[in-house]
Amino acid sequence: MTISEVPTRILDLGPDLTLCQSENRIITVPTQSGDKLLWHDGSNANQRTLNTTGQYIATITSTDGCTISDTINIIRSYQST
Repeated sequence: MTISEVPTRILDLGPDLTLCQSENRIITVPTQSGDKLLWHDGSNANQRTLNTTGQYIATITSTDGCTISDTINIIRSYQST
Protein backbone atom coordinates (compact mmCIF):
# COMPACT_ATOMS: atom_id res chain seq x y z
CA MET A 1 0.00 0.00 0.00
CA THR A 2 1.26 3.46 -0.88
CA ILE A 3 0.12 6.49 1.05
CA SER A 4 0.70 9.87 -0.55
CA GLU A 5 0.52 13.12 1.33
CA VAL A 6 -1.63 15.72 -0.34
CA PRO A 7 0.07 19.13 -0.41
CA THR A 8 -1.60 21.72 1.78
CA ARG A 9 -3.32 24.44 -0.19
CA ILE A 10 -3.55 27.97 1.10
CA LEU A 11 -5.90 30.72 0.00
CA ASP A 12 -4.39 34.14 0.69
CA LEU A 13 -6.35 37.22 -0.35
CA GLY A 14 -3.59 39.39 1.05
CA PRO A 15 -3.52 41.79 3.97
CA ASP A 16 -6.42 44.03 4.93
CA LEU A 17 -6.35 47.23 2.89
CA THR A 18 -7.01 50.89 3.47
CA LEU A 19 -7.90 52.50 0.15
CA CYS A 20 -8.16 56.17 -0.69
CA GLN A 21 -11.58 57.47 -1.67
CA SER A 22 -11.21 56.92 -5.43
CA GLU A 23 -8.90 53.89 -5.27
CA ASN A 24 -9.87 50.32 -6.23
CA ARG A 25 -7.97 47.06 -5.90
CA ILE A 26 -8.36 44.05 -8.19
CA ILE A 27 -7.56 40.64 -6.76
CA THR A 28 -7.46 37.32 -8.56
CA VAL A 29 -8.10 34.07 -6.73
CA PRO A 30 -6.02 31.21 -8.17
CA THR A 31 -8.03 28.02 -8.61
CA GLN A 32 -7.26 24.58 -9.96
CA SER A 33 -9.26 22.58 -12.47
CA GLY A 34 -12.54 21.48 -10.92
CA ASP A 35 -12.41 23.93 -7.99
CA LYS A 36 -15.58 25.77 -7.01
CA LEU A 37 -15.04 29.35 -5.85
CA LEU A 38 -17.71 31.11 -3.83
CA TRP A 39 -17.65 34.64 -2.44
CA HIS A 40 -19.61 35.78 0.61
CA ASP A 41 -22.23 37.37 -1.66
CA GLY A 42 -22.78 34.25 -3.77
CA SER A 43 -20.69 35.33 -6.76
CA ASN A 44 -18.05 33.00 -8.20
CA ALA A 45 -15.74 35.16 -10.34
CA ASN A 46 -12.00 34.48 -9.97
CA GLN A 47 -11.24 38.19 -10.38
CA ARG A 48 -12.86 40.76 -8.13
CA THR A 49 -12.66 44.54 -7.87
CA LEU A 50 -12.57 45.66 -4.25
CA ASN A 51 -14.03 49.14 -4.06
CA THR A 52 -16.53 49.07 -1.20
CA THR A 53 -15.79 49.15 2.52
CA GLY A 54 -16.44 45.82 4.15
CA GLN A 55 -15.35 42.24 4.60
CA TYR A 56 -14.80 39.99 1.58
CA ILE A 57 -14.71 36.23 2.15
CA ALA A 58 -13.71 33.69 -0.51
CA THR A 59 -14.08 29.92 -0.17
CA ILE A 60 -12.68 27.32 -2.55
CA THR A 61 -14.04 23.77 -2.54
CA SER A 62 -11.80 21.28 -4.32
CA THR A 63 -12.98 18.27 -6.31
CA ASP A 64 -12.32 16.04 -3.27
CA GLY A 65 -14.57 18.20 -1.06
CA CYS A 66 -11.86 20.00 0.92
CA THR A 67 -12.49 23.69 1.56
CA ILE A 68 -10.17 26.62 2.19
CA SER A 69 -11.22 30.18 2.97
CA ASP A 70 -9.74 33.59 3.52
CA THR A 71 -11.01 37.04 4.42
CA ILE A 72 -9.88 40.52 3.47
CA ASN A 73 -11.22 43.72 5.02
CA ILE A 74 -11.42 46.94 3.03
CA ILE A 75 -11.40 50.31 4.76
CA ARG A 76 -11.78 53.69 3.02
CA SER A 77 -9.52 56.59 3.92
CA TYR A 78 -11.04 59.99 3.33
CA GLN A 79 -8.79 63.02 3.10
CA SER A 80 -9.97 65.88 5.28
CA THR A 81 -9.95 69.38 3.85
